[in-house]
Amino acid sequence: MTLRKKKGGGAAQEGSSTPVDEPDVLRRACAGDRVAFRVLVDRYRGPLYTFVYRMVRSAPVAEELVQETFVRVFRASSRYRPTARVSTWLFRIASRLAMNEASRARHTLETPLEEAAPDASVLRSTVPGPAETLETKELARSLEAALDRLPPNQRAAVLLARVEELSYAEIAQILEISAGAVDGLLQRARKNLTEMLASSL
Repeated sequence: MTLRKKKGGGAAQEGSSTPVDEPDVLRRACAGDRVAFRVLVDRYRGPLYTFVYRMVRSAPVAEELVQETFVRVFRASSRYRPTARVSTWLFRIASRLAMNEASRARHTLETPLEEAAPDASVLRSTVPGPAETLETKELARSLEAALDRLPPNQRAAVLLARVEELSYAEIAQILEISAGAVDGLLQRARKNLTEMLASSL
């Protein structure tokens, strides 16, 4: 699936020019409409998987957690009230599952860091110069390693802010904290990343 970034709203499926009436789709899915539920899965599976994989670093575990996210959404859809976007609700469930898993296996990575392909969006405000230079690639790997060593809540905040490009208000809803707490998480994450990168030089 090809994804494009959408400011303030995370990733959207390429080619979906007509906005989805999310509450209506969820209502129909809750009523047993398999087509409506498939719309939700098709629209959000890719962004959720990208986020969860970056949290847990295991493809099978990420796939399992994304499936569990949709199972929980389906089971709880009758209680959903449109006080937040459906995407926010989905990321809230996925982030809880991913942070719990990351806490259990914080120091275990499935993919060696030297083989991991860094996401340039995380590096956008950090790495200067051409993306293909050896120095940049080495710094990207170091940043990936440092990101994986962050506490799960800080890692989640960084990924939601830098990769999903969500606002502080949206991240606050997903992590169920205040916008000020989001700012604090990101400041601590930046400090930790800077210190870890400095120690690796």
